Amino acid sequence: MPAPTIGIDVSKDRLDVGVWPSRETWQAANTPAGITEHTTRLTALAPTCIVLEASGRYDHAAAAQLATAHLLSQVGRSQVARFSEDLQPLDLRPKHFALLNLIDLNEGTSQQQLAQRLALEPSGLVGTIDELEQQGIVERRRAPTDRRRYALCLTPAGKARLTQVRQITAQHAAELLAPLTESELHVLHDLLARIVAKT
Repeated sequence: MPAPTIGIDVSKDRLDVGVWPSRETWQAANTPAGITEHTTRLTALAPTCIVLEASGRYDHAAAAQLATAHLLSQVGRSQVARFSEDLQPLDLRPKHFALLNLIDLNEGTSQQQLAQRLALEPSGLVGTIDELEQQGIVERRRAPTDRRRYALCLTPAGKARLTQVRQITAQHAAELLAPLTESELHVLHDLLARIVAKT
């Protein structure tokens, strides 16, 4: 059960508290006794975040947006941290996986093309590609159609390493989404796709 989001609407005479997602509403006078009453309740709930308002009415929609955004951020942070930890024995980082995956899906791609796909400057990839080349999992080859350009390819060791990482990501996805039914998973995917399309 996620921690709730709390909205506190402060006026001269009253302290009104709204709780999302339960939609409870508490009311008390803006007095020391009223503040103590609310503080006791809030401490027990351990809310995700608290929103201070002066509108005269608690906004449940705004609280829902804040709580949902917070949960998405929380999931993202925890998954990145776990993924990074699981990649350490393979001497890789998440950015390495992104590059290995793209190179495998676009065999012979150039550094410039790779940078475009990742929305990065080509020079920003040089160090990362060097690291992968030093590990013997990526190699630069002269492009057959343009000898001035290098084509990036995975070595057999690189393909084996990528297979290991893909297994890790599949396991993470299965564990993360295990609480959802197949229909819920489809709904979540569609909702997240709509959010991503707007970012």
